[in-house]
Amino acid sequence: MNTNTLRIADETKRPITKRFAFTEARIKAASCPAGKDRIFIHDETVRGLACLITANGQRAYYVYAWDSNLNKPIKKKIGDANSINVDAARDAAKIELGNIAKGSDIMAARRKTRTAPTVGELWQQYHDQHLTGKSSPHSIKSDLSRYKLHLSAWAGRKTTSITPDDCRSFHADITRNKGGNIADKTLKLLRRMFTYANVRPNPVSEAGIEFHGDDKRTRFLSAEEMAAFTKALTTCSNQDIADAIRFALLTGARRGNVCGAKWQDIHLDRGFWIIPRAESKNDEAMTIPLVPEAIALLTRRQKINALRADRRSKRYNTPEQPSIYVFPGRNVNQPLKEVKTTFEKVCTAAGILTGKAAKDAGVVGFRFHDLRHTLASWMLGHGAPLSVVGKQLGHMDVNSTARYAHQDVS
Repeated sequence: MNTNTLRIADETKRPITKRFAFTEARIKAASCPAGKDRIFIHDETVRGLACLITANGQRAYYVYAWDSNLNKPIKKKIGDANSINVDAARDAAKIELGNIAKGSDIMAARRKTRTAPTVGELWQQYHDQHLTGKSSPHSIKSDLSRYKLHLSAWAGRKTTSITPDDCRSFHADITRNKGGNIADKTLKLLRRMFTYANVRPNPVSEAGIEFHGDDKRTRFLSAEEMAAFTKALTTCSNQDIADAIRFALLTGARRGNVCGAKWQDIHLDRGFWIIPRAESKNDEAMTIPLVPEAIALLTRRQKINALRADRRSKRYNTPEQPSIYVFPGRNVNQPLKEVKTTFEKVCTAAGILTGKAAKDAGVVGFRFHDLRHTLASWMLGHGAPLSVVGKQLGHMDVNSTARYAHQDVS
């Protein structure tokens, strides 16, 4: 039998050549010869268009051509024959062949996909190299749970294969089955993972997902609550954490950034604090202006840290340097990690409901993150323009700041 032939299963049984003008009927009728697991047939009309036919009857169109730039033949899939017709396959092949003629490497994306980590591999890197040592045990436990329960379904998928459409569908599925809050937190974890891996564009960000919790929170301290809250801070048993809370209220910074603040990023003489890109939620370095009260607090913290370093030097009879962190944890070489317990005690002393107590009372509880809302509301209430407030909060979009404009802090 001529090895350069292919039998048509349902016609005359006469062999035909592997190159002929494709038609829908001929593609559908073609079958893989006995003893082979797959075979390529080639279009006579568009040289470089081929159709792969497997022993189990699957058919897919490919660009199959010689790439003079790479000096080797290349095969790039166009689509399944069940999904696109011959004319569409020819049009797609012409575009790819034209790109080859222009010197483009049409296989670059495929090679990138092959070398890209899977979601499971990225999670392991993110967990071991980013979360560990930088997040609280509670945060690590929560993210691990979200990964195991939801994101692990994508463990074997290449990160480069995740599209904005995938993210939108995934968010909708989790919302439907587990609720909006869990869906939000799961997709935000995935977004952080992609940001950590410097995947651009970030498919979660590109998806434009309307997170359920984004526009729900409008909790901030009233003037009466502010007075009670600041008084409770002065009587707090842990003034190190009380200072961290004060600093959050004065800067509007997120809890993670406050707890991890380093002296090398604080510029007291120039009155600003730079949050490095690697630690910024927006994947951009943030410059936070420091009001006089914040500068006074930081100046006091410098003296406290220097005094404690001197005490350690005398105790251990070795030179000790002040911690690199503005708010060090129990281990001075680690950042402050746990503030929730002290924060809730301060709120309780001020008569402000949080967590379960607020839920049981049917009111919106006050969270650490609401210190950020409070600063924004007070600034706008005292005449600061949206652009100034947005810069203080590190917002990339003025619309993110505009949500506070209607709030009354009186």
